[in-house]
Amino acid sequence: MQLCLQVLLYKKNPCYREALQVRGETVKIEKYDIVLLKNEKTAHIVEIWEPGIAYEADIDDDGEYITDTIKQDDILVNLTI
Repeated sequence: MQLCLQVLLYKKNPCYREALQVRGETVKIEKYDIVLLKNEKTAHIVEIWEPGIAYEADIDDDGEYITDTIKQDDILVNLTI
């Protein structure tokens, strides 16, 4: 429920988007976290190649999951509580 609310707020509320982008904090990521990417897709972290640099993730692409490497810069926010 919390995850859906955060994604909905991000997609529908420009003020919420700006607040997340302005903070400029480095997002801490752990294995199995769910993250929101800057392209507004969600991804499940399945492997950490180099903490703070690169991760292997299953990216939700309209119901289909694509496994790909993502960079820390691709991540907007960690949605895992």
